Amino acid sequence: MKLKKEGIILYPYDLEYFSIVKYRELIKDSEVFFLLAPKGFGITNKPADYFSGDPESEVIVYDEIVDEMLEKSKIIYILDTIDKVEIEDIKKVVLRACEGHIGVVYVANPYTERCSLIKGICEQYDNNFSVMESNFPTNINWANGQHEKKLISAPIVMICSMSPMAQKFEIELYLRKYFKQHGYAVSQIGSKITSRLFGFCSINPYIFSHDVTEVQKIHTINNMIKKIEEDEHPEVIIIGIPGGILPLTSKHHFGYGIYAYEIFNAISPDYTILSIPNGEYTDDFFEEVNKMSKYKFGTEVDAFFVSSFTPISKSIVTPELEYAYTKEKENTSNCHKVFSYSGLQDDFLFKEIESKLLMYGKYEQL
Repeated sequence: MKLKKEGIILYPYDLEYFSIVKYRELIKDSEVFFLLAPKGFGITNKPADYFSGDPESEVIVYDEIVDEMLEKSKIIYILDTIDKVEIEDIKKVVLRACEGHIGVVYVANPYTERCSLIKGICEQYDNNFSVMESNFPTNINWANGQHEKKLISAPIVMICSMSPMAQKFEIELYLRKYFKQHGYAVSQIGSKITSRLFGFCSINPYIFSHDVTEVQKIHTINNMIKKIEEDEHPEVIIIGIPGGILPLTSKHHFGYGIYAYEIFNAISPDYTILSIPNGEYTDDFFEEVNKMSKYKFGTEVDAFFVSSFTPISKSIVTPELEYAYTKEKENTSNCHKVFSYSGLQDDFLFKEIESKLLMYGKYEQL
């Protein structure tokens, strides 16, 4: 018997979450989808891809919970963009959700005043509240340690980025869609906690913060991915790396590429995609970045993805870096494969990756 699907609400919606809208057909157990943002965001009644200049999305952004949402939705997901919302606006939305018996799932840093506020309102109204956490395997025996890396047989596609807002998660969902459409068994570890909406896990930050040596962290990541391979028997593993690979400034350091360093040391990808901000680049740039990747992370970049977003220059000196959606710039290279957003509109990028993985498979059989 087919289970009845339940509607969801995303709040507060902003352009960085358009990838969820675009690939919403991949979301498990949900066929009704609503977007909610405060009036102050200036996107009320606009389509989800309002920022593109040529919007096509049929999903419209609301500024309040309407009756249709109460009738069709069971969960509202509070995203990390909640930090941009005024407290009074948050109270209004959460109260309305509680009155409509819509469960609240917090998908942001739980150690904040806003999370405590939302949790308190839900408790007052006896409404369901939970924090979405990574479901990456956590049965780690730190006492015994993970003493060595294990061989992972399935081909691995890795997606990393120079900075946030580089459409990395969109690439991850794109690959999930096309590998599954072509009949592959896919295991996936995403760069965002919202990966759970789509039925796959994200790497648990707990692994990086635990008070153990870097060697143990690397071995543990490797062992956990090996466990996923043993449990799920995938034909391909897709991994998105959290954070960026290089600092922009001392203020905007993107984690200094530490996550990338440890994950690349834990596993060796068969195909690596590096997403970079929108701009015009030369072969010299691609070559220098490829060399950096080779010597810092032990892997070469198989394809560069030029995203549609770029940092706003005046925000570089402010505490919070802001990004703008900009018109796609044409980049070509005589030495490297370069893609951009238009390359995600069909299966061309997928076929490029599949071709290389199949070539590796043939060579391994010889």
